[in-house]
Amino acid sequence: MVVSASWRTEMFRQLSWAADLHQEMIENWLADKQKDIRAAAQGFRLQARAGEPLSVPDTRQIQAYLQAMARIYPEFDHVEMLDITSQTRFSSDALSGQSFTRDVFFQHAVLSAQGYIGQATMQEGKEWPLFRISYPIRDRDDQVMALLVATVSPSSLLKQLLNTGEGLGKSGEVVLVNDQVVLLNPLKHSLPDGTHPQPMQLQISAKPAIFAAAGHEGLVEAEDYRQVVVMAAFRHIRMNPEWGIGLVVKVDRQDLFAPLQREIALTLSTGLAGFVLLVLMLRLMIHRQTRRLEMLGQAAARLTDVAPVHHCGVRGQDEIGLLGQTFDHMADRIQSALRDLTLEATKHRQTAAELVLLNDELRNFIYIVSHDLRSPLLSIQGFSEELQLDLQELNNLVNTALEKSDAGEKAAITDLLDKRLPEDLTFIRAATHKMDGLINAILTLSRLGRAVLRFEPVDMRRLVEDNVAALAYEIQTAGVTVTVGDLPELITDPTAMGQVVGNLLSNAVKYLDPERPGRIHIDGETDPATGYATLQITDNGRGISPEDIDKIFILFQRVGQQNTRGDGMGLAYVRSWVRRLGGRIQCESTLGTGSCFRVTLPAAPVSTDNPSEGNG
Repeated sequence: MVVSASWRTEMFRQLSWAADLHQEMIENWLADKQKDIRAAAQGFRLQARAGEPLSVPDTRQIQAYLQAMARIYPEFDHVEMLDITSQTRFSSDALSGQSFTRDVFFQHAVLSAQGYIGQATMQEGKEWPLFRISYPIRDRDDQVMALLVATVSPSSLLKQLLNTGEGLGKSGEVVLVNDQVVLLNPLKHSLPDGTHPQPMQLQISAKPAIFAAAGHEGLVEAEDYRQVVVMAAFRHIRMNPEWGIGLVVKVDRQDLFAPLQREIALTLSTGLAGFVLLVLMLRLMIHRQTRRLEMLGQAAARLTDVAPVHHCGVRGQDEIGLLGQTFDHMADRIQSALRDLTLEATKHRQTAAELVLLNDELRNFIYIVSHDLRSPLLSIQGFSEELQLDLQELNNLVNTALEKSDAGEKAAITDLLDKRLPEDLTFIRAATHKMDGLINAILTLSRLGRAVLRFEPVDMRRLVEDNVAALAYEIQTAGVTVTVGDLPELITDPTAMGQVVGNLLSNAVKYLDPERPGRIHIDGETDPATGYATLQITDNGRGISPEDIDKIFILFQRVGQQNTRGDGMGLAYVRSWVRRLGGRIQCESTLGTGSCFRVTLPAAPVSTDNPSEGNG
């Protein structure tokens, strides 16, 4: 009959919509889990190179990191790291430090640069099958050193998917199978023999499941695993290039057409008028359901836009209403996940930048220890040996003089005692003094990194004026004009901020150009949008050449003409204090014109104290 065919077409259409939405929910869930494991892997940067063992203090450090990941992501049943070089398995459970087997999952995961999803497996004591999702961990040379593997439970997703609501009736059901047509979820109905198989215990031979597992999509009317004729929509969800899972949304044909058969019988008995009325009501119902499905489709299409996520507005107690509520819940999770990912990305970028700066300071420190501190020691050693030789010669001459009392030998003794020995000792004291100065400077910088910061509101104008007053003699002697403009309001450590301003102001006075009157201007502002304040100290001094700007913050580095006192540590101190306060310092300069030092700090306290900062 025409009505029967139209009803059948509409039901197939509703099944297709339901299958599409279920497929999208599964794909979005998988994408979320892959993003979670990728974020966790990218936050763990190894210091070893490919072919070397992992350079970490011990197994407990890795295990603590993995346990933290398992706590952060509740759907991670447990988390593992597989060290490719030593073939060692580290885990969030108590099995860390054991070797592992290079199975098929490991081989595919190593070759997958964007992560890999393994076949679902059933583990003892678990209600649902588990998926293994991996992502490579790279070393500092961007080489794959290990794999981060999360065993993920899909319980929250499957519980949501298997609730079909009232739209598909009592017989409505969702079935998931792997590429071998093995069942992945509990069945709603029993098998012909009365049993209820659990996940991973049954290979289904029904056509809808076989088609879905083989990679097909479509609609079919056929027998299901109970040998009952159903109407089904089937989809294939590709997990990775090697395998996928099949999705079947179905309803019994008998239950589907029973209401229609009763309505047709009633219509025939009541005559043509009732038949026409039934057709009109049926068309109205179909239009209403179609409209709600179209709203779901439009809302699903908006998820791909950059604009904020919106709710679909579909409500009700039937299958479509349930799908609408599920869609809104999914949209909220997407919005929350985007915010979390944005915050995580910002934290990772900040951490990476801080690590780069700390590594630069570490390399500079190693250079100092191996070069600058070694040179005075070599001088001391050389002149000490020279002094020893002179003393031996003096001893010989004294002995000879005592025997012969020759006037020439007495003159030689006088030369040694009055000239050569004092000269040698002068060189030794100079070298020792230089070495002492270098060591004291390094110790001072080290103490900056360990100093306890006390944040409080700081009157920046008074702080600047106090530093200007402290340098009043040098400023008046050099004929410098110092002006102070608007200054930002800060909650910071007053001692640290005073050191920053004092060193920058002292440098500005020290390196003015004697050929023109000196001018120094100090000002700043606060950006309400970012919550950061900027302090600028601008002068018309000698300026710095472009190739030397990066060197001025390095320990013991002095650039340009060296006709002023100093040990090259002032700007290193400044940079260390600024980092401790959670900010950064920049220099813009033109040789022969002047310089501008710009300090950017949080207007409110930001804690940067942690044991990994070292010398600051």
